[in-house]
Amino acid sequence: MAKTMKFADGKTHDFTDSSTALDCVAVVQTFAELDAIRAEFTEDNLKGAEFDGAAAQHLVPVSVKAETDGENVVVHFTNRVKEQDEINAEQISELQEALAAIVEGA
Repeated sequence: MAKTMKFADGKTHDFTDSSTALDCVAVVQTFAELDAIRAEFTEDNLKGAEFDGAAAQHLVPVSVKAETDGENVVVHFTNRVKEQDEINAEQISELQEALAAIVEGA
């Protein structure tokens, strides 16, 4: 049974049973299929993503590694979890933007 990643844009992709949110493994037949999946792995598209039915929070795409066995392409999409200081900096930035919007509207 495959594990599914649902991205913020609503698209879904299935990954192997051994996959985790930090190491999503896909088996595809063409590099075009690989490119289509790789395009989904952006920081914005991972916000609010779900992996195997659970929220996958604070993920950042790190790398893509592909190898072929002659018939298929096995691809590892590696992610990492943001450090707390990165999360704090984002929250501060969002609050500053919200405050600026409030001040402009006043």
